[in-house]
Amino acid sequence: MINKDKIDALLQVQDTTCVSIYVPTYRAGHNQEDRIRFKNALRDATLALANTGMREKEAKAFLKAGYALLEDQQFWLHLSDGLAVFFSADKFECLLLPHDVRPFSWVGNHFYLRPLLPVLTGRQRFFLLALSQNEVRFFEGNKYHITPVKIKDLVPENREAAVALDAPEPQLQAYSGSANGQSIYHGQGQGEHRSTEYLRQYLRAIDKGLMKMLHDEQEPLILAAVDHLVPIYREISSYGHIVDAHISGNPEQDDPVLLHEKAWAILAHHGQNQLAQQRQEFPAALSEEKASTELTSILQAALSGRVETLFLNKKERLWGQVQPDVMGLAIFDQQRDGSEDLLEILAMKTYENGGEVYNVAPDKMPDANTLANAVFRY
Repeated sequence: MINKDKIDALLQVQDTTCVSIYVPTYRAGHNQEDRIRFKNALRDATLALANTGMREKEAKAFLKAGYALLEDQQFWLHLSDGLAVFFSADKFECLLLPHDVRPFSWVGNHFYLRPLLPVLTGRQRFFLLALSQNEVRFFEGNKYHITPVKIKDLVPENREAAVALDAPEPQLQAYSGSANGQSIYHGQGQGEHRSTEYLRQYLRAIDKGLMKMLHDEQEPLILAAVDHLVPIYREISSYGHIVDAHISGNPEQDDPVLLHEKAWAILAHHGQNQLAQQRQEFPAALSEEKASTELTSILQAALSGRVETLFLNKKERLWGQVQPDVMGLAIFDQQRDGSEDLLEILAMKTYENGGEVYNVAPDKMPDANTLANAVFRY
């Protein structure tokens, strides 16, 4: 699964020669067609390396792991919607992408990573807590997958386990006398109020354990639980990104596939609302000079870590060069030696500094006539 750590590791690679290849693939039934696409991409990359002064034999040796992948019959039987492959002198990385990509090969001094961001941005990554009084399960997921996360060392197994060590012995006192003078005793520790306190104790223990894992996270958390547990957990939890809607009902019998389906239905609506709201708020931010559609202004803000939200036209690339001395841009009408996709630079600088990047269709841009729109932190 592609995650932030994986992208961060690729982002750190800086070398004289880095090759990035993207090809669309099919999940099944077209393995020969997928191999041909990748073979063509390797050919393009070999030619691109030759244009840097590398001999053809050296270029093929540099891409040796990719040519070996062509011969791996099993690999081509188990693909997804896209394939990303990265080569440098010391690194080879092959990633299956859960979304479609356009065919593209690029050679530079770093990897081309913008097509990976949809997996993480736009609130596609989420957490799911399936909660009942008898068990606790935790998952990490995105639009395409959900994965169980081991938490048994962090949280109690169930409510009984949470209260077993801390439950006080029931204190007894005489309540009434019988005809023969014997007293009838009742436990003070019984009753609805104690049951509720045990439940809160259980939920506090869950939250405390999960926060050891989630303390630096900002992804949405969806709760799956019977309705009366949800407001209690919301009140107790220290995690600030619990989604308003929840999966209602006892989740004990729900398998991960069903939980994923229900969670994504909630999250898709949540994400659409969030994106729509940001688009609606953009004109006001623009009038207050807290946003921009001008590339040079956005570049300056991205380089200084001021971009909070970036919208990019996902169908376009903009070839040019950054002019660091004047914090400006040179824009070319086509790709040429030494040029870079300026939208890639904007995307990755925004990502590096904790901003949100949306690669969207042109009609989803706040200003559909531009390639980049940004909202600033200050």
